[in-house]
Amino acid sequence: MSQNKVKLTLVSSFLILVSVASYIYFIRYQPKALKKLSEVRGVATIKTDAIPYPTDAQKLGFNQTQTSRQTTFQTSKTLDEIQQFYNNIFITKGWELTLEKLSEQTSKHVYQKKNSKATIVATAQEDQATVVSIEVTGSEL
Repeated sequence: MSQNKVKLTLVSSFLILVSVASYIYFIRYQPKALKKLSEVRGVATIKTDAIPYPTDAQKLGFNQTQTSRQTTFQTSKTLDEIQQFYNNIFITKGWELTLEKLSEQTSKHVYQKKNSKATIVATAQEDQATVVSIEVTGSEL
């Protein structure tokens, strides 16, 4: 019986030693970077904030192609407040309002400046929030 206890103690000690050695090797491991990845970009490095947002805006999405940039956000502002907010911004920057469509729960405004176009679509939600999509195409990206 004592021989079994000795074997059990040796095997247990060996397993504990291997576990401790593996853990120490694991925490000291530092992978080597094969190549610096400078082309990786996140939302923070893409110019998504060239157009201002209302102070309470919560960004829901962003999409950028070679010819356009679209940002979607949610705000507590009303459709009228959104329309006034962006009308003040675009008109003072030299843009011209070329289209205005209003309905009970949706508004669409299109502004143009030279070869660029900004389309703002705002939709009132049932929970008192407004979802706004801004798409800018052309050279003003």
